[in-house]
Amino acid sequence: MSVPELIPDNIVSDIFELRLPSRLIADNKTAFPILLKNKCGNNTYTIMLEAGEKEIWKYRKLEVELKGSVDIESLKYRGEVKLMPIPDEPGYYKMCQIKLYKVNERKERRVPYRRAIEITDPIQVDAVLINISASGAKIECSEKIEGDSLSMKFTLLKKNITLHAKIVEQSYNKEQGKYIIRCYFVSIDKKVKKIISRAVKEITLMAKRRLQGENKK
Repeated sequence: MSVPELIPDNIVSDIFELRLPSRLIADNKTAFPILLKNKCGNNTYTIMLEAGEKEIWKYRKLEVELKGSVDIESLKYRGEVKLMPIPDEPGYYKMCQIKLYKVNERKERRVPYRRAIEITDPIQVDAVLINISASGAKIECSEKIEGDSLSMKFTLLKKNITLHAKIVEQSYNKEQGKYIIRCYFVSIDKKVKKIISRAVKEITLMAKRRLQGENKK
């Protein structure tokens, strides 16, 4: 898979206004995505809030912890924005520092999935998988990865998996002392992709069941 194209800053605002909500409403430490419809009248994007080890879901019904950043997935774009409090509107956050990538291939659902993994190339180091889809992943690592690619291995659905990926972005989190790596898989085997897709579906199904159970209480 080719590396997604980074959307130029000068046109991000136009995409943002048409396709994504302009702000989030928050209550203390919980936040709710505000889903708006595009010109065609369809919701063509998904908002996912970072919530540490807790599950993250797009549904407005579920409260999640507010951690200061939002992952965006849509039919055409994928990226991240930062949340900034609105001074005159307590409890509301506007989105800024928008980074969007154009994804030409079919969107793959990405789910939070914290799991210990091992990076095997270009260095050997333990890391933590933060979220995953059949097309890419977000990883937390104590060491910087030199170069633009990496290899990793871990266990998923009782299967040992080895993946090769292209690094799209690597940033350093000073508070945690960790490097956050966003990458997209390359030369992925069809069987491995099916395993990841199945795991994503199972995680999503479990979340829906848990949500239904909470709503019945």
